[in-house]
Amino acid sequence: MSPMQQIAILPYRKVIQIALRGLRIRLVKTFLVTLCITLALAFLTYILCSNGMTAHVADRASDALQQRLARAGVLEQLRGPEQRSQTAWMLGIALLISFVGIVNAMLISVTERFREIGTMKCLGGLDSFIVKL
Repeated sequence: MSPMQQIAILPYRKVIQIALRGLRIRLVKTFLVTLCITLALAFLTYILCSNGMTAHVADRASDALQQRLARAGVLEQLRGPEQRSQTAWMLGIALLISFVGIVNAMLISVTERFREIGTMKCLGGLDSFIVKL
């Protein structure tokens, strides 16, 4: 038998160690991605709710308070196009943060998976065995 036809047996202990290490890394990354998305959604919710609540309070305020807010220029700021533009920018930033977090985690996971597969192949793992893992 030529050296290329010999099959090395990969010990199950080593396979389990590799798999557990990969799972641990993936769990940490999943937690980080979930945290990133949660923070972005919390930021998004804060922006939308604060704008809506402020506008609602200004609309339901007493006449004296509405006059004071109008003199201070707050009502124009709440209803102006500048406020809508600012809200749109904040929404875009929140979505961008979420998108970057997800893409980053996916790219890192794929890169690490290549290393694990390469390690198993170098240790003699068969293709069918690696696919099963």
